[in-house]
Amino acid sequence: MTRPPAYSDTLPMKNSYKVIVKAIQGAEKSTTHDVPAPGSLWGGLKIKATPGVRYQLVDNATGQGPDNIRVKRAGNDLRISFEGRDDADVVISNYYEQTEPGFGAVIGETDPDVYYAYIPESGETAALIGNLPDGASQVGMALGGDQVVASGAAVGALVAAAGFNPLLAAPLALVGAGG
Repeated sequence: MTRPPAYSDTLPMKNSYKVIVKAIQGAEKSTTHDVPAPGSLWGGLKIKATPGVRYQLVDNATGQGPDNIRVKRAGNDLRISFEGRDDADVVISNYYEQTEPGFGAVIGETDPDVYYAYIPESGETAALIGNLPDGASQVGMALGGDQVVASGAAVGALVAAAGFNPLLAAPLALVGAGG
């Protein structure tokens, strides 16, 4: 005789995630934080922002960055929700005080040691994470901006200083791929 499935056996399995805070160059090491499951008594993961670090998002099922996330600015905090979830899964406190404008601090890995920043699904520069206005609606982001170095602020600072817009590079890549 087989037993009926337990309630927890019938629930759809949600992906689990983690955030790797990749320190800037030097002796500092990266730290890994597991994101609590939705509905956790503790709420989402809370991380204090640090200048010059990158926040690598990882889907534990694939080992890669999630393809899509949703972000919102609340004061100086960045709130990140994973696809299919309503509440913030990750809150990076003081993100907008500690992160240089134009520095792609939220990244994901697509292949071993190949990292990309998250860019707005709309393609609008006003919707880039660093440009979000306080209190606006959540914005959909996709993994696939410029390829970035996983740690160190130098690359992000150079890109920002040069005035390079990653959204303008996407059409050029498509033209090159066409022929």
